[in-house]
Amino acid sequence: MTNTKVLVDYYIKQYNSILNKNITGISKDVLQILNNYEWKGNVRELKNVIEYSLNFSEEGVLNTDNLPQYLLKSVDSNTNECIVDSSLTTLVDNYECKLIKDALKICRYNILKTSEYLSIPRQTLYYKLKKYNLE
Repeated sequence: MTNTKVLVDYYIKQYNSILNKNITGISKDVLQILNNYEWKGNVRELKNVIEYSLNFSEEGVLNTDNLPQYLLKSVDSNTNECIVDSSLTTLVDNYECKLIKDALKICRYNILKTSEYLSIPRQTLYYKLKKYNLE
């Protein structure tokens, strides 16, 4: 994809405004991954990747910890190298946060329904909402 950096900067600016974030750019590693990725979904897929990445970061520069795992896996399978940029705990936390966000949307932000949907106690859901700053 040509002009990846220009598009990434545009979407970062757009989602900074929408999500009330302060992301200043992307790391060289992320730019390399984005440039090497085969964009089957074209620009819409890149836009979704940037939105996803901003959801898992607060400020500074996006790094590989913020990227969806399928991008890292595709780079891994293309280069036959093992890329491990996050601890297992970080990866699990990111995944859990995404699942909770999705469940909240599905249940229209009703805490009781969301806790039932996730099959966890309501108090546990409150704890996780606070942990992931989703309150």
